[in-house]
Amino acid sequence: MQNLQLFNEWREEYLQRTYLRHDSEEQLIQRQADLMDNILTIDAGGGLIIDEGEQFRRLLAHVHAEFEFRNVRIPGDFMQRTYSHHARAAELWGRGLPENRYLLKFGSFKHMDPLFKQGRIRIANAKNYDDPSLNPAIRDCEVMFTEECYGTTVNAPPNSPYAVNGQSTRMDIIGNVRRVAKSSTDYYVACFGMRYDYRLFDDFSRGSPKPYDSCLVIPTPQAFIDRMRECGKIKLPGWDLYESPVTYRDPHHPVRGPRPVDVVFTKHFRYAWQREYRLAWLPPNARDKLEPVEFVLGPLDKCCRFLTL
Repeated sequence: MQNLQLFNEWREEYLQRTYLRHDSEEQLIQRQADLMDNILTIDAGGGLIIDEGEQFRRLLAHVHAEFEFRNVRIPGDFMQRTYSHHARAAELWGRGLPENRYLLKFGSFKHMDPLFKQGRIRIANAKNYDDPSLNPAIRDCEVMFTEECYGTTVNAPPNSPYAVNGQSTRMDIIGNVRRVAKSSTDYYVACFGMRYDYRLFDDFSRGSPKPYDSCLVIPTPQAFIDRMRECGKIKLPGWDLYESPVTYRDPHHPVRGPRPVDVVFTKHFRYAWQREYRLAWLPPNARDKLEPVEFVLGPLDKCCRFLTL
């Protein structure tokens, strides 16, 4: 009963600011799917678990309110993703692995075995991730973040044909105004997870010719990051290293204030279930396109755990 009351309150809240009004039906369906990916996960037996947090359920109520406003049937045929490796994933995690802070690196055995045994890790450039051949869980434009500003106005400059009497003129906008934040340079990025989930082997493998069947568990993140930093100094002298958890944002709720979006550490909320922590190396001078590099950290078998399906 309490959940239903909350859902109704959120729908009423949306009617005070109908920021989805100009989205297509296809966009609304995709938004619902993105939200459901964050609301639903699985247990060790493959059963559904509903995230009790309010953030994504609130946004889902807004989507449903927009469907109702349009007199369109709320799509009820959302298919929860299928998982085949949850039991094995649960078995692997049950072998005395750390409960405190750790990092995870998923990948195919072909690449992960050399990482574990020799510390060989490929560091990709950000633009490399905007590749249609990549798994949807991995593909993203890492050098740009677009926001949708609803109910805003713009000023036509004095020399614009839309200006009145040659004066700067305030104009109301029909539809959403898109505001794009861009990185001034390509950069190198290393991505890690911060929480093990039984769904991850499957989700990172979906639609990929090279399934992610291995995972490196890093129980001492700072020691590992220190190794990465030292390799970066050798391989990328003069570059700046930054590290942070990724912030997941809803493009329909723009950042307010003078500070721009930090593109390097900001992603669309559709990826929030990944709980990513990243290291990013930025060049001393802007670079249009980089090529991947390899770091050699040395053997990790004494300080990390290696999981394989």
